[in-house]
Amino acid sequence: MRNVFLTLLMVLCYHSIRAQDFKFGAIGGYNHCAPSANNRKPGFHVGAKGELSLTKQGDLYLEFEAIYSAQKWEHWGFKYNGANVDGTTINHAFTPAYLQVPIRLGYKMPVSNEVKLFVNAGPYANIGLHGKNKVTEYTAGVIESSSEENAFGDKGLERFDVGLGVRVGVEFLNHIQLSGGYDYGLVKTDNIHHFGNKNRTWTLSAAYIF
Repeated sequence: MRNVFLTLLMVLCYHSIRAQDFKFGAIGGYNHCAPSANNRKPGFHVGAKGELSLTKQGDLYLEFEAIYSAQKWEHWGFKYNGANVDGTTINHAFTPAYLQVPIRLGYKMPVSNEVKLFVNAGPYANIGLHGKNKVTEYTAGVIESSSEENAFGDKGLERFDVGLGVRVGVEFLNHIQLSGGYDYGLVKTDNIHHFGNKNRTWTLSAAYIF
């Protein structure tokens, strides 16, 4: 998957330099992230995007983005004393932030002169930038202790993640785009705490194409 992603990125950059119909813009929006079966938390994304038309009509295109993506989530578990639960519950509140770089193949279908529907899908890569893991222990609902750790590293999440994403939306006046999507992670991002997590993120986005 990593080699395929890098090959697509190289092809895109090569064609972008030569393309006559290459557009770029800004994008931002809302994340709703829940790795595997853990509790979801709100986050956000913001960054830049580009579109390279693959046909004269512009209906088939390649899209890429470079965005800052905050993907918050939390995990509840029990503290064990040997093989037995000792009555203490533990909350891990993760706040990782990534540089996300997706490449998607898309198609636009005109509805009128000013409105188009679009869909695109393809691979993405996440590179962990920073974040915290706040660990809080509760006994009978009362906080016993609280501490913070680095979200990434030897005791945290893996910094590199790859997956597949899809977006559907509408474009107005060839400039304004509203979309919703879903990113499906393919890599287990946490082997230290044995959660077995893979990233799962719903998105709502607004973009302006210059």
